[in-house]
Amino acid sequence: MADQKITQLTELAETPDDADILAIVDDVAETPITKKITVANLKAAGGVTEEQLKTVTVSLSAANIISMYATPIQVIAAPGAGKVVTIDQVVWSFTYGGTAFTGGAVPRIVEETSSALMSYGPPTAGMTGTADFIEVGRAQIDTNDTMLQVVNKAMLVTNPTGAFADGNSTMKLFIRYRIITL
Repeated sequence: MADQKITQLTELAETPDDADILAIVDDVAETPITKKITVANLKAAGGVTEEQLKTVTVSLSAANIISMYATPIQVIAAPGAGKVVTIDQVVWSFTYGGTAFTGGAVPRIVEETSSALMSYGPPTAGMTGTADFIEVGRAQIDTNDTMLQVVNKAMLVTNPTGAFADGNSTMKLFIRYRIITL
């Protein structure tokens, strides 16, 4: 390991812990020297915050779209104790596959246990139509729901009022969100 460049090291494929150590170059302008810094110290300096905007892309097959009424699909994992997911925007990109879906209703992103609405999806007419489309939606919380209901809860995409059938189209969701520590 001593003879490896940083770019040759194995990438950490998970969220770093506060105690993890990063390499940092100090005093770049005058006498650069490589030092270490913990993730906690970098956060404390304002270099990284959990509230930074995150993006996830979720691909849904025709089978996913048909089955998401009975089996909602997780799109954002539960963030951990004392944390809440807030969704800023969802882009729904629908690719028509040649056979239109029938039935169904407006897909939504909901909180995993109470089904509190987080974001509306594209209109049913688009989902059962015969053309590609893109729908851009903002987050929405039902007026009867509170943020207390979504603490440490995953977000799911579902079709809460009826299943689609027959179609072979696909969809991609591009979700911009934040994880807030309470």
